[in-house]
Amino acid sequence: MGTLFFHTKRIFSACMATVFLLMLTAFCVHMSVSVQAYAAPGRTECFTSIQVQHGESLQTISARYYSREYKSREAHIQRIKNMNHMTSDTVHEGAYLIVPYYREM
Repeated sequence: MGTLFFHTKRIFSACMATVFLLMLTAFCVHMSVSVQAYAAPGRTECFTSIQVQHGESLQTISARYYSREYKSREAHIQRIKNMNHMTSDTVHEGAYLIVPYYREM
């Protein structure tokens, strides 16, 4: 009985993770389409998922992905916070974040 419960719980968790990833993908595609107008010609906004490492902060993460399309580093940090439904600047080691960045097409 315990093994069956564990197996069922594992399948449920996998299904929920799949649904979450599909929703996240749809959101990212929508966001990508809606923000392309701000990109320089030949550049588009993309998104990546990162896992927060020991000692990282929103400032260090933004420093890696920031580019001229964002009005300021603070605006980029705010975009990261909005995308991840964050209300503070605190990030925790091991957490996953969606981070926007621009690249050449």
